[in-house]
Amino acid sequence: MNIFYNVKSSVLLVALISNSTYAQQALQAAHSKEKFPTALVLRINDGTGPKERDTRDTSDDTSIAAGVEETEPKIPSAVTEYIPNPTPRPVTKPQHLGNTPIFISVVHKSSKKILNGIVKVIDKENKELLGNVKANSYYTIQDPKTKSGDIILLVSAFGFGDAMQHMNYKETERDTLKPNVTLFGNFFMLTFELERIKSGSQTTLSGVYFLGDAAIMVPSSKSQLNELLDMLKENPQMKIRLEGHTNGDVKGEIITIGPSKNYFGLAADKRTKQGSAKELSAERAEVIKSWLIDQGIESARIATCGWGGDKPLYRANSPFARRNSRVEVIVMD
Repeated sequence: MNIFYNVKSSVLLVALISNSTYAQQALQAAHSKEKFPTALVLRINDGTGPKERDTRDTSDDTSIAAGVEETEPKIPSAVTEYIPNPTPRPVTKPQHLGNTPIFISVVHKSSKKILNGIVKVIDKENKELLGNVKANSYYTIQDPKTKSGDIILLVSAFGFGDAMQHMNYKETERDTLKPNVTLFGNFFMLTFELERIKSGSQTTLSGVYFLGDAAIMVPSSKSQLNELLDMLKENPQMKIRLEGHTNGDVKGEIITIGPSKNYFGLAADKRTKQGSAKELSAERAEVIKSWLIDQGIESARIATCGWGGDKPLYRANSPFARRNSRVEVIVMD
């Protein structure tokens, strides 16, 4: 077992190979000290230790829990990650993003909860997107092939403000002078601590999708709906406005949920009517509100409206025109 304390970010990291008992003891000792109330345990499996059964709690998709033997006690109030370690290989000096992978950690600043985020890797010199990667994983960053080697990592997570970090592809060891960049042996670790969006902020439910001509969502929408629900539960005084938009202003049939309230599929009691694109967009905002109310959010905290095709993001002939159909969330208070 290895214990690392990152002085710059005040993070205590306990890394072990196979023995969970040592991790529990180290974590309990850390939590007993005022300095480490939210110490993390990072369990790294290098393939040399016995395999452990995955006892992940699938009801919380925002964290990746490590499996433990049934005879071992559960650790209360601990954040654990089970993340494969990069394949060990000789360390080349000096280390940089060309020869050393990077782990991009994205967490909620106040709770340290792991967040589902997307990181854009941008060539700073040419202002070109090199690619998108998911947060909380190891990556080998693409070489920008520029004279400076400067890149920008821009992270986004629903319900949180974006964050940005400038790094250098060729002289990455120099970046470890920054408070959120650390070199742990054979990988760099970049930590983003995101804060909740505040009053006046606007974000898009980019992970919420609807069936055609319907105010009925597809099952994959549940993940981001739960993130919206978490944001409202975390801030009991927060009020929001849901604004629906469509791709165009065509009138036609509108399908809505029936009394059974099947939000994620076409039920036998679904309802149909004729209406405008503005009505469809309003119905889509309303169905999200209805789902939130069923989860315990007060109706008075949620306003809705529909704009139809009045506020497109892209022109009708754009390859991205389908993105005009969306629901936006505006924090009002």
